[in-house]
Amino acid sequence: MLRYRQVTKIFDFETGWDLENKVSALSILEEDDFSTKIINSTHDGIVAHDCQLRYTIWNPAMERLTGVSRQQAIGKKILEIFPYLETSPITGCIDRVLLGEGYSYPELPVILRSGRPGYVHCRHTPLFDEEGKVVGGLGVIRDVTEEKEAKDRAEQLKAELESKVRERTLELENALHEVQKRERSLKFLAEAGVILSSSLNYSKIVSNVLKLTTDYFQGLCSLRLISDGDMHEYRVSHENDLHKRDLIEEIEARYPIDDDKQFGPALAMRARKPEWLPALTDANFTEHARDEEHLRLLRELALKAYICVPLVHRDEVLGALSLYTSKRYYTDSDFGVAQDLARLVALAFSNAKRLQDLTSDLQRNKDFFV
Repeated sequence: MLRYRQVTKIFDFETGWDLENKVSALSILEEDDFSTKIINSTHDGIVAHDCQLRYTIWNPAMERLTGVSRQQAIGKKILEIFPYLETSPITGCIDRVLLGEGYSYPELPVILRSGRPGYVHCRHTPLFDEEGKVVGGLGVIRDVTEEKEAKDRAEQLKAELESKVRERTLELENALHEVQKRERSLKFLAEAGVILSSSLNYSKIVSNVLKLTTDYFQGLCSLRLISDGDMHEYRVSHENDLHKRDLIEEIEARYPIDDDKQFGPALAMRARKPEWLPALTDANFTEHARDEEHLRLLRELALKAYICVPLVHRDEVLGALSLYTSKRYYTDSDFGVAQDLARLVALAFSNAKRLQDLTSDLQRNKDFFV
């Protein structure tokens, strides 16, 4: 009589198949008494087929799983019962069984009895006769749809949680970056206020403005000042932008800006409003160029952004401060700092101008009484 241990060993999902005792596998299936009880009582679907892939065993669990009765399945080929498996990778695995190799397919997509998609864990092993010849295959099928869906939901929740964590981390990093930029901006403006108020000498203020601007914005700076009705321009570049400065001087010498155009420092002073082009493109160069040579120079200059802020104090326009860069794009923060700096610069030049006026008045009075 066959022992229970032999039967359970063959169908053990956890430990796999006992393929060492090939004759026992076939013998157990041929025992109509004990093996039938085991096959019919298990909760896992059990099937067997011959070398023509016709089903010879189809237990009640398979009926519950697929909705196909034993009478409908026995003698039918696998693809007659499951035609959708024709394009499934499992067909190649079944061919391996007939060559004497077993396989395990953990999550095979199938159509369940309800008609909805599901998943089964399929273990398939060859059956041998007493001479060791393959005579068919034995399969154990377990419905793992709930486990698969639970795992998928867990993975989806994990992915969503990780995404939220990344988003929140990025938000915090951006917030920290903004705070650091704001602190840097405030520190710069505080230092600029001290430096610009430290002298009432016009030339010293010009030098301080140009140095402060290039140190902070690290690009090109152009300062236009109105003095006694005349326009005076001062230009300086960051140490790495000397070639850019020379290009700008060449462009302005060969193609001077028309103050009547709706662009540039003249417009900013007339309108008393700042200009900001945060991201210059080739289309901007093409629109602004007067001829092919002008366009070539503008492309060589390759500016990425531009800011121009008027210098206005107590309704008096004193000039304009222009910033250019070819290294990065100007942000909202840069634009705000440029406007705050312009107010400090305008105040400094207004005070210097007032001192000059007072000095001139004193000199005239002195000359009058002498």
